[in-house]
Amino acid sequence: MNTTKLNASILIIEPNQESLTQLTQVMEPVGLDITIVHSGEQALDVIEKWVPEIILLNSQLPGIDAFETCSRLKQHQATQAVPIFFIVAMIESIDHNQILSVGSVGYITKPFQCEKVLMQIHVHLTLFRQQKTLLQKNEQLRQQIKRQNSTQNAPSTAEPKSGYQATAQPCDMPTLIGQSKPIVKIHSDIRRLQNSKISVIIEGECGTGKELVARAIHKNSPYANGPFVPVNCSAIPSELAESEFFGSIQGAFTGALKDRKGYFELAQGGSIFLDEIGDMPLLLQPKLLRVLEEREIRPVGGTHPKPINIRVIAATNANLLEMIQARTFRQDLYFRLAGCLITILPLRSHKEDIALLAKHFSTSWPPT
Repeated sequence: MNTTKLNASILIIEPNQESLTQLTQVMEPVGLDITIVHSGEQALDVIEKWVPEIILLNSQLPGIDAFETCSRLKQHQATQAVPIFFIVAMIESIDHNQILSVGSVGYITKPFQCEKVLMQIHVHLTLFRQQKTLLQKNEQLRQQIKRQNSTQNAPSTAEPKSGYQATAQPCDMPTLIGQSKPIVKIHSDIRRLQNSKISVIIEGECGTGKELVARAIHKNSPYANGPFVPVNCSAIPSELAESEFFGSIQGAFTGALKDRKGYFELAQGGSIFLDEIGDMPLLLQPKLLRVLEEREIRPVGGTHPKPINIRVIAATNANLLEMIQARTFRQDLYFRLAGCLITILPLRSHKEDIALLAKHFSTSWPPT
C-alpha cells in the first residue's frame, strides 16, 4: 500500500506536533496533500473556502470538542459526504458507537500503523469518489430528463429511458421504527438509493435489523417488483458454495440429476441479500467479484454464461477492513460491494427509540 499514489487532499485537525510529524511522514510519500489546523473552530473556517476529500480529527481538541466538531462538519453541505476518521490513542477509552453516531467512518490509533492507516484512507477515499461520480451521473440524468420533457412537452412524471423514476417517491419502511438520528440517517440512506442500482454493504451487530434494512432498500428500488432472496453465507458448506450461489447443470457432479438454479439466478430481476458476507469462502470471493463486474453467472458444469440483472445487498457483523488487512477478505470485492455503506447502531446507542418500538409491538401483536 505504501507504494500506491493516492493523490488526494486531506485535512488534519490535530493540536499535537509529534502526531502531525508522524502523519506527515506516512502520508506525503503517497501523494496526500495535507492541510493542518489545530482546532475544530479552525477546521470549520477552512471548509468555507476549501473542501478536502478526507478528514482526520483528533479525539482530544481544545475549544469545540471532537464530537461536536465532527457533527458540525457532517451537517455542513460542503463536507457532509467527506469521510472523517477520529485519531485516538491506543490506550484511550473511547466509545466506537459514539464515534459512528456523529457521522465518522471510524478511527485510526496512535502509535500509527502505516499500512493500516493508508489502507483505511484508500478504501474510504475510493468509496467517496465513487459516490461523488454517482451523484454527478444522477444529476446529469436529471438534467437529461428535464430537457427531454421540455422538448417533448411531456408531463413531469415521465420516466428516463434507463427505467429509473425521474423523482423519488416516498419510501415504504414501516418496520424501521424510530425518530433518533441513527434511524433518520438510515431512512435518508435508503431514499438516496431509491433510483440507484448500486451494491450495498450493511454493517451492524447481530440483532440490529440488517435484513429489515435490506428489505426496505429492495422495496424502495427499481427492483421492487422482483424477488428478494436472502442467503446466509455462514450456513453454506464451502464445498457446495459455488453450486448453491451460481447453480449447476445435470451431470456436473455426483448427485446432479437435473439442472438447478442457484441463488443469483433465483434473484433475477430483484435483489439478493448476502448475510454474513465475511463468512463467504475465500476461494469463492473472486468468482463473486467476476459476477459483479461482468453481470453474468456460469453454473457449475456449464459452458455458457447467463446474464443477470439484480441488486446485491451484503451484510456483516464483522470488521471487513480488518479482514482485508488479515487477507481473509478481498479488498477488490469490498470495493465492488460497497457502492453504499450503511451502518446500523445497536439500540443501546439510541435508547430514545425504545418507547416507540414498545408501542409498535404492543399494538401489532394480537391479544392473548
